[in-house]
Amino acid sequence: MRCIFCQNAPLVLCPEKEEVTPTEEFFSFLEKRKGILQGVCISGGEPTLEDDLTRFMSEIKERGLLVKLDTNGLRPRILEQILKSDLADMVAMDIKSEPEDYPRITGISPESIGRVKESAAMLMESGIEYEFRTTVPGGVFSDENFEHIGQWLKGARAYYIQAFRDSGACLAAGLKEPEDEELERFCGIVGKYIPSACIRGR
Repeated sequence: MRCIFCQNAPLVLCPEKEEVTPTEEFFSFLEKRKGILQGVCISGGEPTLEDDLTRFMSEIKERGLLVKLDTNGLRPRILEQILKSDLADMVAMDIKSEPEDYPRITGISPESIGRVKESAAMLMESGIEYEFRTTVPGGVFSDENFEHIGQWLKGARAYYIQAFRDSGACLAAGLKEPEDEELERFCGIVGKYIPSACIRGR
């Protein structure tokens, strides 16, 4: 995906230039903090693009730590494998917009949207702890977008509207932070379908 409000433009556009921490060094870090850390959040970019993700998650779990996975839901077969293997204690899935609006926000083809829907449905049926969340820049979304998101994810366990913050490394220039009124209005719309809906980042 190439989400317009992505905060990790260098990681998305030029991953080969990003510093890489050796796996051994990472696990050494965990060992030194044994009894202090409770868990690890695996984020990105998109973690499910990594070929050795399940092995990596398994090694973390073997150390007695909780594992949270952040994903965009575009690879449901990987997510299914993770859920069936009990490798994640929680999954947070980004909801970029209503399904029909994904091409505008993310750049993916309309044909790919079915995979995102499959991942969302899988989480809602899984019994695992999960949350959905949508990042909101000012002036990018409409009330109708959130009406359709609410209808799509009706009955979800947890849904968050996250206020956009410009990190200075976004894919699109000129995005602004949302007004409180805009966030509250969107939250009220989604809340008709997902009573737990709330705002994060305000």
